[in-house]
Amino acid sequence: MHRALIVVSLAACGSPGGASPPPANRPPPGPRAAPPWRQGVPEGVVGVADDRLFAWDRAFGGGGGGIAERDLADGRLLRTRAIAGLRINGVPEYWEPVPGGFLAQWDAPTLVRSVGDRLEVAWVGAGDDWFASHAIVDDALVIGLGRGGAAVARLDLATGREQWRAPLVAWSQDVTIAADGASVYATWQEYDPQAPTPTVIIPRRVRAYEFATGRARWTYDLRVEPDRLVVHADTVAIAWNDRLELIDGPTGARRATLPLAPINAALLADDDQVIAIDADAVVAVELATGRERWRVAAAFDGRPLLARAGADVLVTLAGGQLQAIDRRAGTVRWTLGLGGDPYRLWATASAVVADAGGDAAGTLLPPSAPDEDAELVGRVVEGGCGPARGARVRIAGAEVAVGADGRFVARRAARGFVRVEVEPDLDGAMVWEGRARPTVVVVPLVGQGRYDVGDLTAGTCGGA
Repeated sequence: MHRALIVVSLAACGSPGGASPPPANRPPPGPRAAPPWRQGVPEGVVGVADDRLFAWDRAFGGGGGGIAERDLADGRLLRTRAIAGLRINGVPEYWEPVPGGFLAQWDAPTLVRSVGDRLEVAWVGAGDDWFASHAIVDDALVIGLGRGGAAVARLDLATGREQWRAPLVAWSQDVTIAADGASVYATWQEYDPQAPTPTVIIPRRVRAYEFATGRARWTYDLRVEPDRLVVHADTVAIAWNDRLELIDGPTGARRATLPLAPINAALLADDDQVIAIDADAVVAVELATGRERWRVAAAFDGRPLLARAGADVLVTLAGGQLQAIDRRAGTVRWTLGLGGDPYRLWATASAVVADAGGDAAGTLLPPSAPDEDAELVGRVVEGGCGPARGARVRIAGAEVAVGADGRFVARRAARGFVRVEVEPDLDGAMVWEGRARPTVVVVPLVGQGRYDVGDLTAGTCGGA
C-alpha cells in the first residue's frame, strides 16, 4: 500500500437570483445511503476506517480519556473505550486500524490491541522526538525520529522491534515518510550538529531507501524549503508559490515546470499523476512527462484539501463544499455542502469526513442527499463587529447582494448543508484585540424550499 508523502513548510457556487436552473449532480443509481450529517466532535477526528469514525474523549473514564467510536453513516456515538496501560489523556496524532489492533501516536508510536471489549497498550516505540508522518506496508511500520537519535526506522508492526535503522545527521527535523513495497522515501530538514545555535544546513533533503534493507538508493537536496513536496515512484513533485516542478529522483534532472499557483500548496500523489491546486482549478499532471491531463475549474477559500476516495479525488471548495472529480477523466461527479471550514479531510472508498475543529461533517459515498432549489433569505443588522452598512454576505462561497435595509435573498441549486457567512466592513469594524470573525450559520437543506436565516450581525468580535 502506497502512501503519499507530504511536507508542509512553516509556512461550487449556485446561480444568481432569478429563475433557478434544473438540479444537477444527481447521485448515481443504487442503494441509498444515509443523508449527510454534522456533529460536535470537541477533540477532533483522529481516524476513519470501515464504518467507524474515531475521536478522543477527554472526559471519559473519570478524566482518564478514551477512544470514542462514531457511526460513519450519521456521526452518532456508538461507544467509548479506555486504553489500559496508557498514561496520557490527550488526543493522539492518528488512530489507524492495522493487523492486530490499532496504531496510534502520542509521544511515540503505540500499538493498541482489542482484548474482548477492552483496549490495551501492546507496545510503545523506544526513543523520543518521533514524527507523526509514517507509512504502513504489510507487517511493517516506517517512521522517523529527530534530535540526537535522528533516523529513519522500520519497525515490526506486531512487536515494535526495530528491523533496520538508517541514521540521519543529529538534530535533523521534520522527518516525513512515504513507502511502497520496494522503496521508502524520506525527507527532512538537516541541521548543523556542531553549531552553537540551531542552524539549517540543508533546507530539504530527499532520500530513497530500499524497503527491505534500509540501504540508501539516491539523495536529492533542495537549497530552499518548498511549500510542499511529494515523492512517488522516484519522482519528486515540488510546489512553490508560483509553479509546480517535477524532478527525476535518480538523476536530479528537471522533467517539467508548470506555472501553477498552488493555494495552500495542496498536492496529492495518485498512481502515475499528481493532483494539484491552481488559483482557480484542480489540475492533474502526469508524473512521467509533466503533461496536464485535465483541469476542473473551482472556487477556493484559501484552504483547499485533497483526498482520494475510490475512483474519485475529493477537494474542498469555498463555502464549506466538497466536490468529487473522476481521477482519470477529470469530470465532476457530484458536489455536496458540508457547511464547515475544514482543516483535515478523511476519506475511504465508502465515506468521507471533514474535521472543522470542534465540528465534523460527513457522508457515506455516493452521497444520497437530493438536489434542492433552495431560496435563502435574511437580514444583516447592527452589532457584532461593526455596522450593517458595508457588510458582505456569502452563501456557499459566492457573494450575494445586500440591500440598503440589510436584507438579502439568493437561490441555490444545492444539497446537504449551506454555509451563510456575514463579514463586517473591515474599515468600519470594531475589531476587538485585533480579531474580527464572520458570523456563520449552517443551514441543512431538508426539502422545504425556502429558508429564513433571520437577523445576522455584521461579523463577530473577539473569541479564539
